[in-house]
Amino acid sequence: MNIVIANKKGGVGKSTLATNLAVEYSNRLGSTILIDIDVSNTSLKFMQRRADLELDSKNLRVALPKSIDDLDDLLSSDIAEYKIVDVGGYSDDLAIAAILGSDLLIVPISDSPQDKDTTLEFIDTIKTAQKDGFLKDCIFVLNNVNPLAKFETLAKEVDYVRENGFDLCGPIGTYKIFSFAHGGGQSVCEINHLSKASSAIAKLISVIAERTNG
Repeated sequence: MNIVIANKKGGVGKSTLATNLAVEYSNRLGSTILIDIDVSNTSLKFMQRRADLELDSKNLRVALPKSIDDLDDLLSSDIAEYKIVDVGGYSDDLAIAAILGSDLLIVPISDSPQDKDTTLEFIDTIKTAQKDGFLKDCIFVLNNVNPLAKFETLAKEVDYVRENGFDLCGPIGTYKIFSFAHGGGQSVCEINHLSKASSAIAKLISVIAERTNG
């Protein structure tokens, strides 16, 4: 299964979401490969920290495809049961190939009004890809938001997602444990499986399973 995490907007938590999902898929469900095509190589650096700390990664590896052919080979191979792709944006051919090769596209967004125009532009691109039959499924995840805010209140800020026919999941709050875990090469569930952040990741994994029958 190919799960791609992408948004044209920076700072919405794409890499944090990708690394947490990759670790939890590898720990709970089976062999997982974290494919990093973000120019900042955030996911690669995360995996290097795991290696430095000798954390268990027997079911998890990282790959950095340098061409569309390399990426296509990874996405079509049986090298792992789950492939989590960390995309830096939708501005180059490699990113576009990843998104169009996904079984599920996850788009993290924030509740910031300043992000609306960028997200709407991305929605138009996604709708065109779906209409042309190039994109299988897509969900939006309300991410990096005030953990004390109520979802009903937050959802009003991003109603345009639902108005365009997409499901909105979350919210996933800006819990400090995310930064702490990421800096240590771990998932929030590895740090504290009883935390609210861990519950949010577990819930997202359940939503993904429902969407993909996996």
